[in-house]
Amino acid sequence: MLENLRQLVVANFTQNRLTWMHQRAYRYIAQIKEDSLKGNRLEDPSMIGRAMRVVKTLKQLDLSNNLIDHVPSDSFDDIIRLEDLNLSSNRSTDCKGGACRQLPRLSVINLS
Repeated sequence: MLENLRQLVVANFTQNRLTWMHQRAYRYIAQIKEDSLKGNRLEDPSMIGRAMRVVKTLKQLDLSNNLIDHVPSDSFDDIIRLEDLNLSSNRSTDCKGGACRQLPRLSVINLS
């Protein structure tokens, strides 16, 4: 489905009742800069981080309004260009120590 979208820069998977994501889900859209996964049923931000390892250009990630209750320390290690991370309106606002330590460009994080 996404094979022919190699020029895609914004992905919006809002309110699709997603509960899981394959670790190769982004292999055809590895050039995106913004991704919205808000309003789904995702619980594990590490799963998202693993799926996005191939995305070297991602600057904005919206995981708001999901079912995330904790953010493990290695969740976003491979999303090194991330500047804006929205984790608002989840079950928890707790980012474990070092959860964003590998994000040198992160300038905005929303945990409300």
